[in-house]
Amino acid sequence: MPGQAFAPLAIGLALLVVIALLVLSRRARRGPPTVLRVNNNAEVMPALHLRTADPDAYVVPSMITFPAAGRLRLGYQPALMDAHVGDIAFSRVPTVAIRGDQASVRELSRHAACIWRDAQSGSCYVQLGWPGPGEPIRPRTQTRVLRFGRPQDAASQPFRLAHGDVLRLSAQVEYVFCEVEPARDRPTPEQKKIDAFEAATGGVASGTSAPSTAAKLSLLGRGRPRPSDPSAGDDLA
Repeated sequence: MPGQAFAPLAIGLALLVVIALLVLSRRARRGPPTVLRVNNNAEVMPALHLRTADPDAYVVPSMITFPAAGRLRLGYQPALMDAHVGDIAFSRVPTVAIRGDQASVRELSRHAACIWRDAQSGSCYVQLGWPGPGEPIRPRTQTRVLRFGRPQDAASQPFRLAHGDVLRLSAQVEYVFCEVEPARDRPTPEQKKIDAFEAATGGVASGTSAPSTAAKLSLLGRGRPRPSDPSAGDDLA
């Protein structure tokens, strides 16, 4: 019978409609989807990332971010060295206490190094020990700065870090310097022309009106080849 042949098809269509209604009802209950907004202008700060000889060792912090201004003191309970140095300039420097299990921190210095970031150039520096003011602190032999596995002089003067340099605090604990440059959009050739045109005309800041859209389009069309006019003659004179 024709009616019996179309019965399974009708049942299948009814099931699809029911499933679609259920999905729509669940989406309506959940509300609109969450949109994650990413700030493209946010700069990734350079930092020291922990690397231990024993993967099961417990050492914190796992990452030390360079401050935007000022210095940081690194060490195992570095505040205990305030009385030894005896200078207020030393005690005012913020500290990062490196902690962990007994086997990992037994060779760490109370004060290992100072790190900071230059506010103008953005370069990151480290200096082992404390040269002064106050009582100087000489770094221990196990505290080193390595570049491609070779020790660098980071005690007598500040040492500028490069990506991949290692700050070794002991045989068990070391930190790898990672520097990530912020991703910025490169201006297109058209945008460069517009910026140069706005700078030449003075822009809004000098009190003149901003260039119109037609002026910008005519500027962009100067460097592009124009199609030949079929009505123009071949006058080579």
